[in-house]
Amino acid sequence: MFDEVLGIPAHPLMVHAAVVFGPLFCLAAIGYAVLPRFRAHLGWLVALLAVGSPVTALTAVLSGNAFLSRLPAGPARDRMLDHQQFGVLSLWSSVLLALIVAGLLLLHRRWAAAPQGGPPRWLAHVGTALVVVLAATSLYFFVRAGHSGAEAVWGGAG
Repeated sequence: MFDEVLGIPAHPLMVHAAVVFGPLFCLAAIGYAVLPRFRAHLGWLVALLAVGSPVTALTAVLSGNAFLSRLPAGPARDRMLDHQQFGVLSLWSSVLLALIVAGLLLLHRRWAAAPQGGPPRWLAHVGTALVVVLAATSLYFFVRAGHSGAEAVWGGAG
């Protein structure tokens, strides 16, 4: 299923969704965490991206594994192994970020309806810090996965 699409390797096609949704999720999550006045506007976007980003990262990793299994041993395959490691790290960091963001979304939703106001200040600060650190880490892995993939394919040409 993740090997080919209409005779073309699936990975170059599927990776584009991860390249868009992964970094967009990271930036939207940071915005949601650090800009309280925009939370009402960003909530649904962040929730959708919390699902979409890990799913697109998973399809990119699975299609990449299928593509890698077809490559013969050699320098090109060795370069792809570095790319594969960053892709897997992108997947797991986006899954972890999605879980933390889901918790933060539920926390803010729960306390928005409470008569006493928002969550305890320390809990809000911890949640915000976790989201910012995980989003920055995930963004780093997405950028490194993309860069190492481009280097592996193009090898500095162009």
